[in-house]
Amino acid sequence: MGVLLPSMAFAAGRREATTDELRIGMLVPGLQFPFFVTMREKAKAAAAELGAQIIFADALNDEAKQTADIENFIAQGLDGILISPMTTDALVPAIEQAVAAGILVVTVDRKANTDKVLVQVGADNVEGGRTAACYIIEKLGGSGRVIQLEGAPGASAAIDRKAGFDEVMAGSGRILLRGKEVTTRSTRDAVSCGVGLIPEERKRRESVLGLSVFENASLVVLDRFSRVGVLKLRELGTVIKQIVTGIGAKTPHMCQQVRYLSGGNQQKVVLSKWFIRNCDVYILDEPTRGIDVGAKVEIYRLMQALAKRGAAVIMVSSELLEVLNMSDRIEVVYDGRIVKGSRRGEATEEQIMHQALGIAEAAS
Repeated sequence: MGVLLPSMAFAAGRREATTDELRIGMLVPGLQFPFFVTMREKAKAAAAELGAQIIFADALNDEAKQTADIENFIAQGLDGILISPMTTDALVPAIEQAVAAGILVVTVDRKANTDKVLVQVGADNVEGGRTAACYIIEKLGGSGRVIQLEGAPGASAAIDRKAGFDEVMAGSGRILLRGKEVTTRSTRDAVSCGVGLIPEERKRRESVLGLSVFENASLVVLDRFSRVGVLKLRELGTVIKQIVTGIGAKTPHMCQQVRYLSGGNQQKVVLSKWFIRNCDVYILDEPTRGIDVGAKVEIYRLMQALAKRGAAVIMVSSELLEVLNMSDRIEVVYDGRIVKGSRRGEATEEQIMHQALGIAEAAS
């Protein structure tokens, strides 16, 4: 129904009566997500009922490709575009270009930060986040396993659900670190308690691109290498060099500006900063996004080394294969309940997609 309604909106919103077949372009972030597989099938059924033609495009989880697909639809002169934008901002210029060309645009599930679309069709994801938090609080009763909640980075649905989830969780529960209850009301509190965060948008939120490798790696440990306001540069420099080179970051020297490093090496510099801090908990949000395959393998190796050292590693990832290969345990939630739990190596990608869609597993 969530796809049928916007399709009807396209049909009712046409500006001219015509006997030509209605042509609607449909774009989704990626068919590796079960939700979008279902959306595509529902769109085909709705198009058949309306006597419309659906021209489908899979962005393959690539913002640049989704932008190019919109531009291709504009060139084809389609009647409308049905889109679930990968992120809230990246697709706005292309969407507004389509509207300016006289093409009706409807966003589904995920929103774009523009008022030019005909209509946004989707659930109240903030309320969905609140409901999920209340469910976890009720069922776990203050103790239980940690469940990884997977969401697409930068997508409005994920952002809204997190806002609702955090709103409820902020007033409930306790955080126990090595058996002791801790309270974190700020970033400083979290760092002091031994929690390190490697955010998804490292270039905007974690790295200072105009500063050197040395300066970036020292940002969260200055308090540990200073006395009465005087920085112990030699001692700090020795530790940074050992850590940065030890994790395989390639840089000509410690004074090299981070902006000139590859994406993988930038990520390693970010990791080295928290390695020096020697945290108990590492939260890695999309740690391999935007880096090449070789660098991904190195990041995986470093994550495994942290776990073997005794640190807790919480990985947030929108890549199902990455979740399968890196997680010690995977819990699948469908219709408000956990339908399946499995350890690493026990489940396949197909099985998890079927479980997430509520499809009974075929008998082997």
